[in-house]
Amino acid sequence: MNYHSLENNIKSVKKFIMEDIRTTETVRAASPVKKRNGVKRFFMKFSIFIILLLSVYIWWQYFYVFGEGVKSGSLNYVVKKGNIFKTYEGKLI
Repeated sequence: MNYHSLENNIKSVKKFIMEDIRTTETVRAASPVKKRNGVKRFFMKFSIFIILLLSVYIWWQYFYVFGEGVKSGSLNYVVKKGNIFKTYEGKLI
């Protein structure tokens, strides 16, 4: 192998590499990779978490029975109380 053929081989390898780089850049320019926005994804997960938390709280306040029974006596006074769920409360004597 002489110097001239070695130089031609190096030139052909450089040419092949440059063509490969150009085609790779063309493919990248044609189809850009979409990056997901981390802040948007965080707020989406956070809002879903808040909605679930709020729905569990409302279910607990509305459907959970915390007292049942019958009391006897005469009613002294009745008051309607509550910020979200209005209830009547009174005092027996």
